[in-house]
Amino acid sequence: MLNVLVTYEKPSWQRSIESFLSRQNYVCASYTPLGLGHRKLPRDRFDVVVVECGRDKTRLRDSLASLRRSFPQSRIVLVLERLGINDFAFGYGMGISAVLDEAASPDQLLASLDAAVRGDLYVAGSILKKRGSQYSEMVYDDASPPDRLSEREMEVLSLVARGFTNKAIAKSLYISEKTVKNHLYSIFRKIGVSDRTKAALYAVKSLSSQKNGPYAPLEVFYEIDEPQ
Repeated sequence: MLNVLVTYEKPSWQRSIESFLSRQNYVCASYTPLGLGHRKLPRDRFDVVVVECGRDKTRLRDSLASLRRSFPQSRIVLVLERLGINDFAFGYGMGISAVLDEAASPDQLLASLDAAVRGDLYVAGSILKKRGSQYSEMVYDDASPPDRLSEREMEVLSLVARGFTNKAIAKSLYISEKTVKNHLYSIFRKIGVSDRTKAALYAVKSLSSQKNGPYAPLEVFYEIDEPQ
């Protein structure tokens, strides 16, 4: 039995998810509005905590920190109103096992729950979108591991994964924007990608896999098909 806690902002979203999960005979789900209601629940009861939230990153950070304190052993699946590559990087940085948008299908939600329990990192197809176009595949060349990057290139790549612009990277590393562009050109060539979105996904997969923390993923599962 998979024990799931669903915390939510939108009652309409909660009702649709409850209707679906109630038909899954291996899922036992509890529900509470996003906030402080979860503090009265047992710390070791839930395998996965699903967090549905809007675009208020401050509230989201506070809620995630509180949930992490209350359920230190639980995996977390984050569901956002609108999803972008920066949200994925943000989510992983907070120890998230999956990031979805509210348009994700019920089957995608189930896939994210299963991946979270396995200790994998789930990426919905919508995270691979950029300006309305979809990447048909994500290829990572095992012959080009991140240790081929210089220390400075690793720093630049990690900031790209966190959603930093070239200007913000330059300011953070005390270098010029032209130098940032030169580093990005070198990074793209070495890891075999053509733009910063693919580079960010590469960083999340390759750089995060070197972490030894309790939430480092065993595998990264990229789902290509978009929800209908």
